[in-house]
Amino acid sequence: YITYLAARNIIVGVGYGKFTPEAQVTRAQFTKMVFGASGLDNSVLEGYKVSDFEDVSSNTWYASYVMWASKNGIANGVGDNKFDPDASITREQMTVMLHNFIKFSEVKLVSHSVEEFKDNELISSWAFDAVNYINSVSIIDGKGDGTFDPAKPATRAEAAKVVATFIQSLLK
Repeated sequence: YITYLAARNIIVGVGYGKFTPEAQVTRAQFTKMVFGASGLDNSVLEGYKVSDFEDVSSNTWYASYVMWASKNGIANGVGDNKFDPDASITREQMTVMLHNFIKFSEVKLVSHSVEEFKDNELISSWAFDAVNYINSVSIIDGKGDGTFDPAKPATRAEAAKVVATFIQSLLK
């Protein structure tokens, strides 16, 4: 998944030829990955220079990605007019963002019935439908023990897997 996305310039390493797959992915980094999955040219971002979030300065590398995602209903802030770009994204936040992107893209994916996660009751109410939909279209699965672990920060490898799986599902 990592190589697949790197070959498409959707993700990059952390320098020195390393990717650090077990490191946590930030909200800003995942937002950029979602934009990369859109297939849109970076020139689209020219219209997204001014930030609506007080913690997203317009001169940061991620400002245009965050504003593109925010203006298109893909990513929300965390409250108090903040996006919290450097915070680790949780597994449920990541899934909601991907779900919102699918709706924005008007992509139709085939869902099928799946077993509920053993920790379904731990999924936040605002994320529940998105998590179960993304699971039903085989883009995300749980941990090996049948749990989803919704509040756990997503790793770079997990984020790469869901974005690559989404892109590959469009090719089927």
